[in-house]
Amino acid sequence: MSDRDDASVHSLPTKRDPGDVNLITELPNAIRRGSFDDVEELLQYEGAVDIRFTYFFEREKAESTGVPPIALAGGLGHNAIIQLLLDYGAKVDTANIGNGSTALHLAAEHGKLQTVQLLLEKGAWVNDVNDFKYTSFHYACWEGHLDIAKLLLSKGAELEFLDKDGWDALAFACNRGNAHVVRWLLDLEIENDGSRRRMNRNRQCDKGWTPLSRANLEKHFDCAQMLLQDPEVDLTLRDEDGDSALSNAARQNVALFMLDIVQTKTYFPDDPVSMETCIATPFEFALIEKEFLSNFAQVLRHPRGLELAMYWAVANGSMPLAQQCLYY
Repeated sequence: MSDRDDASVHSLPTKRDPGDVNLITELPNAIRRGSFDDVEELLQYEGAVDIRFTYFFEREKAESTGVPPIALAGGLGHNAIIQLLLDYGAKVDTANIGNGSTALHLAAEHGKLQTVQLLLEKGAWVNDVNDFKYTSFHYACWEGHLDIAKLLLSKGAELEFLDKDGWDALAFACNRGNAHVVRWLLDLEIENDGSRRRMNRNRQCDKGWTPLSRANLEKHFDCAQMLLQDPEVDLTLRDEDGDSALSNAARQNVALFMLDIVQTKTYFPDDPVSMETCIATPFEFALIEKEFLSNFAQVLRHPRGLELAMYWAVANGSMPLAQQCLYY
């Protein structure tokens, strides 16, 4: 039988000894099938609502261990079964033993909008974190579920909460290439104590990566272009290895995107004589020069490629690159 749309308040029967019933197998299977009646029957056995089991969720890299029934129902979006479990005494914020994820984390991760709504109504904590310090808002942005991200934010989700590695929701969205979520986050203006604030475009994680770094390193250039065109983005920031956005792009063998970076005012100011130009560090210089030279076909394909490559060569003293530009 399929999951029902609504669950009425149940008159709870006397608990029975499980006997030969294997609850650790049968209850998760019944929840997975969305079989309301089978779940209800199994919940009448002593301790059924509190069992733990192993389950492989669709969007997880590995099996989740110590999963409670309500977390599984949340991840699968079986709302009537969630209500049934709550009626039988399940706690809405009970977390997996293996990683600390709750029903709300799993519902947000798997795109179950109505389930997220239900869990919040039942008292799930919107900013609860799992063992990685991921919030449900992180998961929604990571998986590209914009409708859920908007709902969570409206219910008090912390916009710039950081995970254990210093990543925020914008970094998660950029890392996965969710351009629609990135655009929304960049456009957000949040009211705070009478003032309005915007998402930090330049937050660096523990490794020094910015949202632009993540988009660049994962080659999500639609997201990278959004950030590149944002006047608040700082292109001079460097990660723990000393790489800037430009040298990171060089490591990805994308001379076209490097030229897009060079044509920003950070590298190509309106008045190059009187305005400061970002100069490559000794660490970056050879890497950037080599990428321009070895992928010069990309330079030629860029609308301003020769002009920009020549400017960078002159500003940084790269004779081989300048000569290559003059050849054409």
